[in-house]
Amino acid sequence: MQEYLSLFNKTALSIICLLCLQACSDIPRDNLLDPKNKNSIRPQIVAVDVFVNTGNDQQYNQYMLSALNQLQLKYQDQITIAEYHRNVSTNPDFDDSLALSDNELLYDAYTAAFTPFLQGVPDVFLNGRAARVQGASSAATAAVRLEEALQLLLLQNSYFTIEVETFGRSGSQADLTVQLARLGSEDAQDILLKAVLTEQIDNQFLKRVVRSIRKSDIIPDLSAGEIKTCEFHLDDLEAGAHYDLHFYVTSDDELNVYQSLEMSLP
Repeated sequence: MQEYLSLFNKTALSIICLLCLQACSDIPRDNLLDPKNKNSIRPQIVAVDVFVNTGNDQQYNQYMLSALNQLQLKYQDQITIAEYHRNVSTNPDFDDSLALSDNELLYDAYTAAFTPFLQGVPDVFLNGRAARVQGASSAATAAVRLEEALQLLLLQNSYFTIEVETFGRSGSQADLTVQLARLGSEDAQDILLKAVLTEQIDNQFLKRVVRSIRKSDIIPDLSAGEIKTCEFHLDDLEAGAHYDLHFYVTSDDELNVYQSLEMSLP
């Protein structure tokens, strides 16, 4: 009996040592969420950027915003939606008090990528220039057109992942560090990480109003499996306001969006 136990103990010890050696060796990575796995991927979270003007109670813009509310309820964390307000007329009666100059710069870049060169509101871009939906004759019609454009993009995977590493807020200011990882087996060149702050002003048409846009330095090269840390600083945050942060991995010209992420701001 004693000899049997001794043999058993030796066998168990051998098995444990073998397992330890396997764990410490360079075994193939099969976790698709591991950036070091050359086959790693993430589901595509589609970035939806809507350009609107809500000055003077413009109905077509409200139709589009209502359609986007429907889309958000249906697809939830599969999409992110940001609402960029812009002025569309020299008539001050149509000025939008929520318009930003940065919104206009982004809109000009997006529309320049399309032929014919047409501008107006409402105007929606999905993953940058990947798809575009203009105008809204009704909320129901706009929802159908948006969903048609969205379907093909939802079938795609992304080779980037975004993770918020640290967050700290003091009064009207906040600081974040965000990790960006390149997945798959190919390197990425000339990319940008953007942080877009949105505010929920009401529960109907002003749910995701862009308040500020922050950008990382251009990242000239991100190797497969590499993780890059970017820092962002936010200011002018109002106490009691409901903010969200939207992160976008884009090309350096911002025309192509490769991945997005949304988080509520504590």
